[in-house]
Amino acid sequence: MKRFAVLIFTCLLFMGAAACSNSETTESKQEDNPNKQSDDAETTTDSSADNPSDSASETQEGPLKEVGNISDYGNHKAELLAINSENHKLNQSSLKIEITSAKLLRIFDMSSQYRQDLQFYSNKDIGEEHYLIQLVYDVENTEASDITWNGLTDVVTDQKQQIDAIASDIMLTEADGQTDFLGNVKREYVDGFIVDSKDIQKLRLVFGYVYNKDMESIAEPTEQYIKF
Repeated sequence: MKRFAVLIFTCLLFMGAAACSNSETTESKQEDNPNKQSDDAETTTDSSADNPSDSASETQEGPLKEVGNISDYGNHKAELLAINSENHKLNQSSLKIEITSAKLLRIFDMSSQYRQDLQFYSNKDIGEEHYLIQLVYDVENTEASDITWNGLTDVVTDQKQQIDAIASDIMLTEADGQTDFLGNVKREYVDGFIVDSKDIQKLRLVFGYVYNKDMESIAEPTEQYIKF
């Protein structure tokens, strides 16, 4: 039940209550059709929207794509501070990993309930605002053999913060917690981590071991660097 609640909270984090209303009907339906966290369509604005010459300040339909865009989700606002939308591809044994988006966000103007929920699920003290790293990536087993993958295990920032990616992810989706790839399976991941600084310019992502069906290691951990 807690996992269901976390999925609902994740939906509210970046899609707003209206987008999640249908997901509250039954727990089973939510488990079969989890809400995607990859910045689905919202109207975004910037605090300098009265300047028509600034493209980042224009109201637009769609995800936060330009630095300075702000979206109002009702119970909080999110500002895009930095983004890397380049496709980063790496391989681990038969796994193909493709990172499609990395964002640094400022979360502010939070309702008291939203703030309490965030503190509960993150186990952190949340002030008037906080900063969040959001990662979107796909992982595909390109072979028919069954394997087990430890997933994204650590995120390290250039501001001297190391994050346990498994324990600290506050944006849970259907893919989280599923370590087995039974044959040719593809999953989409959306991870969110509260960070200490808004001045992050580089991330180091560490992906863990890959094992065969006999739990023998077939791939060492691998790393990917992301620059903002």
